[in-house]
Amino acid sequence: METKARTRDELLTAGVVRPMSLGRGARQLAVAVLDVSGSMHGQKTADACAALAALREELASPANRDGFDLAVVAYADSASAILPARRASQTAPADLVVRVSLGGSTNFAAALTEARREIDRALAAESRQLRPVVVFLTDGHWNTGPDPIPLAADLRSVADVVCIAFGSDADLQALERLATSPQHVARCRTGPELLAYFAQVGRSMSESRASGTPASIALATIGTQSRQ
Repeated sequence: METKARTRDELLTAGVVRPMSLGRGARQLAVAVLDVSGSMHGQKTADACAALAALREELASPANRDGFDLAVVAYADSASAILPARRASQTAPADLVVRVSLGGSTNFAAALTEARREIDRALAAESRQLRPVVVFLTDGHWNTGPDPIPLAADLRSVADVVCIAFGSDADLQALERLATSPQHVARCRTGPELLAYFAQVGRSMSESRASGTPASIALATIGTQSRQ
């Protein structure tokens, strides 16, 4: 049975929504964290890159007035920022192609640590920041590295974390322990579903920033819809 989506007041009461600065001119960072382990080889990686391009297109829209930054972290045995945080409007399609070697195990802890580093760098460089959003994708299970749960809790203290179980093998319950809430977890079984989800994340961030409301509420709605 699916967990019932929380209302806006419930999210606020539970402390899920912890906005940083709100207001005109504040920037917002999206960190896409992509699994590049061996099971992602081939079409899955192509689908992930296409979905990432859809997220970038939404955030780079002229209507957003250059208000979003984008970073990309790739992980397998270890993790690295293949695209350090920069203006979404200044990224090109070639910047969003995964060029790291695919293979190895799946180290969630390394991925979460690298995402936190990118957020810390962005916050140090830009004083007016909305709460960042981390989009964490995997098609499998954590099978190497330290326990990622404490690191996920640390990441949630500074960012909203949405998780995507790509395909049928990813551990949905484990991802619920990483995400901001169970409603911030989605199952995307196909490339088109993944592309649509990433695009909706971008739209939700754009609309939330424009209205001055926390993105966490809209992002929870996407996850609930995608698991029906």
